[in-house]
Amino acid sequence: TVRNIGELMGGHYHVFYTCHASRKFFYFLDPSRRGRISIDVIMNSDVLMEFVKLYQLESPSDSSIEEELPDDLMDNWFTFQIMYRVYQHYVELDTDWNGMLSVSEMAAYNNSSFSPMFIDRVFEVYPTHGYTNEIDFKRYLDFVLATENTQSDISAAYFWKLLDIGGCNFLARAHVLLFAKELCEKLASSQLLAVEPEDAAREIFDMVNPVDPDKITLEDLKRCGQMNLILSILVDHRAFFNYDSRENILAANNSQSKDRDDDGTSESY
Repeated sequence: TVRNIGELMGGHYHVFYTCHASRKFFYFLDPSRRGRISIDVIMNSDVLMEFVKLYQLESPSDSSIEEELPDDLMDNWFTFQIMYRVYQHYVELDTDWNGMLSVSEMAAYNNSSFSPMFIDRVFEVYPTHGYTNEIDFKRYLDFVLATENTQSDISAAYFWKLLDIGGCNFLARAHVLLFAKELCEKLASSQLLAVEPEDAAREIFDMVNPVDPDKITLEDLKRCGQMNLILSILVDHRAFFNYDSRENILAANNSQSKDRDDDGTSESY
């Protein structure tokens, strides 16, 4: 299958596909970042199972951008379609075409939804070796994997290092308030929502309900049952807006569903 994808992509894409595919193995299976993974760990991993599903694609043409994937492969990291989407986004962000992403370029990720301080922390905590203000494709892939898999413990650890701005292994109310201020500034500048930083920070603490009411630990986040949601809304203003507007969104969806029923367009099973 990898050979088939390589035939489809040619030399240029093959290099990036190899990096794209291998990065997921190392991201999830090498948490200590030693640069190596035992065969036993690979053989017993969900990542390998996801990769093996590619054998449903019998020929190179099955992996073309135009071809529609089977439902169970739509979100498969190892398909050419996903790789191409991730790679193209990287290229679009790289406005100076130097093959690296600067802080300002990375800030445009996901339509600039992440707070500036959070993006700055990515470059501080996870730098590319030999560079201070730029990251390469590998570090970018780590960021993509982390933000798209916030429910995993690996991503929780990735996020936690970025959030722990005091280096004290907990988030005090002052730390959360710093992120909340940037969150509220972006909400206001986008004309999405007017909310006070203190209210946003208080909401975060209420959701976590930490053991110590004045600080949040990683264990508190994992225990509260809303870790992936909290990690998103603390640094992504659009995620916060969607969370804050969840009742309105649900009501709108229910109204649309009712309209379809009234029109006789609902499906019957």
